[in-house]
Formats: sequence, C-alpha cells, structure tokens
Amino acid sequence: MAYQVRIAKSATREIRSLDPQVKERIKVKLRWLGDNAEKVIHHRLSGLVLNQKEVFLLRVGDWRVFYLLSHENKEIQVLTVIHRSEAYRSLP
Repeated sequence: MAYQVRIAKSATREIRSLDPQVKERIKVKLRWLGDNAEKVIHHRLSGLVLNQKEVFLLRVGDWRVFYLLSHENKEIQVLTVIHRSEAYRSLP
C-alpha cells in the first residue's frame, strides 16, 4: 500500500528553485519512495530527532532529502531538499 508523501512549504520552494532535470529526478524518487516505503531500508540520521520522531535521509544524485516517516499513518513528510555540500553542515 502506498504512503502519502507530504512536502513542507520550505521544501516545495527549494524544489521549485532547482534545475528542471534535478526537480524531475527528485519528484520521481519521492513517488518511488511513497510506493515502496514498506520495502525500503530507510537511512536514519543518527542523533537527529524532530518532535520525538527520527529524521531519515534520501539521496538523489548530489541532493539530499530529509524526511519523517510514520508507518502508523502511512505518511512521509519531506522536511527539506538540500545540496550534499551543505546538507551536513547545519546538523548538530
């Protein structure tokens, strides 16, 4: 059963600002993640918790997608999309 993929407003702005090819790759990968969320091994960011939920990472080329996962609600919430060169600088 497919998971609902919800994208935060800030992540939507980030995606809109990307090159069309990169934007399409991210959209395709998010659709794939929603369809395969129960089968995929999700990569957790160690030590990073938001509202008592673990934050996960999806790699799409040189871009990183940070998201929350709720198996109970069958939902993926995309928090941010950021280039890999900047992705880990702001983490605690």
